[in-house]
Amino acid sequence: MKAAAIAALALCAIAGTASAQEARAELLSRFTGTSRCVDIAQERGLPVPRMADCSKAPTQAWVLRRESGTPWDRLQTADNTDLCLDVIADGPNDRLWMGPCGNYGSQFWILKPASEGQGAVWLTNAFTGPQRCLEVINDGAANDTIRMKPCDVWSSQKWTFRPLP
Repeated sequence: MKAAAIAALALCAIAGTASAQEARAELLSRFTGTSRCVDIAQERGLPVPRMADCSKAPTQAWVLRRESGTPWDRLQTADNTDLCLDVIADGPNDRLWMGPCGNYGSQFWILKPASEGQGAVWLTNAFTGPQRCLEVINDGAANDTIRMKPCDVWSSQKWTFRPLP
């Protein structure tokens, strides 16, 4: 299935309707389960995505916005639609933050169906390429750090969207 179709399915699943562009959803990792959501925290003065207990906070309400005329989506939170999920171009190119939205490949995402299906997707980025996926780092403790890593079969790279009212 093409990425555009997957994104459309994810949007419709989030909204439960055909007009899903402004639908809000929690972003969950198969690795951390249904009680942990991607949230925005301050780290060294930067707004960064982290896994946190789900609380329905505006910083956990994600919106997919299609980049007009492309297969790419932007990931934003209902808390601040001026910021987009962005890969930091720092050499390793694996850290993320919420950066001012602009015409940057580091803010363009594709939802690709995960191998086992069941609604899970891999999130890849135009800047880092289709071989790198969004992943929750398994540190054996907090498991709250999110990075871009080589794509694999790990549950830490499989994401689902849970609709919010």
